[in-house]
Amino acid sequence: MNSSWLGNLLILTTTLLLAACGHGGCCQREASLTPMETADLDDSVMRGSVTAFLQQTGAPVSSLYEFKRIDLDHDGRRDALVLFKNPYGYWCDTHGCTMLVMRAGSDKFELVNAIQPVFY
Repeated sequence: MNSSWLGNLLILTTTLLLAACGHGGCCQREASLTPMETADLDDSVMRGSVTAFLQQTGAPVSSLYEFKRIDLDHDGRRDALVLFKNPYGYWCDTHGCTMLVMRAGSDKFELVNAIQPVFY
């Protein structure tokens, strides 16, 4: 993967999270006295969730994408940023491509939002 793409994506993600936290969003939590045990899901589970998303939305199942796993909500599970690249006319145009933000759950990944356009 292109390191400048990942750097730009990290900056975008951080900015979005900080903006949400400033409005009472993701960062508002109650303190816990016991440590939370979480299991990080494997990349194959993430890929399966992306395939399920493609099937449910009628998107091309053979779509090509890149992904980056990072714990966006500090729950001990690495979430996924999925950048679709192909087929170009479906996911991308001259303005950029579609990126999914997916939250890692206990047994699958759930769509949080789709962001368009994203340049890489």
